[in-house]
Amino acid sequence: MVTEMTGGYQLLVPAALALSLSCLIQKLLSSRIKYKSLYEAQVPYRADSPAHYLDNISIALHLMCKPWSSGPQTFSHLDLLDLLNSGVAINLAPGKKLTIGVLRPESPWVGQPIGGKCRESLGPENEIIAVLRGERLLLPHDDTHLQSGDHLLTIVSPEAMERIEQHLAPLHAGRA
Repeated sequence: MVTEMTGGYQLLVPAALALSLSCLIQKLLSSRIKYKSLYEAQVPYRADSPAHYLDNISIALHLMCKPWSSGPQTFSHLDLLDLLNSGVAINLAPGKKLTIGVLRPESPWVGQPIGGKCRESLGPENEIIAVLRGERLLLPHDDTHLQSGDHLLTIVSPEAMERIEQHLAPLHAGRA
């Protein structure tokens, strides 16, 4: 490429030396770094990025509120948010359900961070993916303290459904 750009071979040796020196310096400086290059540190897909997590949850909730139809014409509109509001858990993948509920005032989770008692009683395979507090959608961090009346959007296994029902009351249709 150097010979094409310069029209001669005069800069070929200096360019090769500069390239070799830059590779050597990069290897020496990055030897103690976890990711040796920018590409290794990138997540595979945009959906995997923690920076876009709240955007993805907002989009999912927005889509759940939109009526859609599929299948035969006997089904008119199916509103996923209405299903969740009525207490129907939605099957996601084998062994996982999407559910929403209101944190009961008598729950031991009230006033506790998500990373404490909540995580212990949910189990490692289950998670709280969103906290809706009033009109605000909160990104659930380990230090997010739950309040009575918070709406919790969770992904749980069928075995954990009974444990979570001790803490969450079902929503009533039309309230979200």
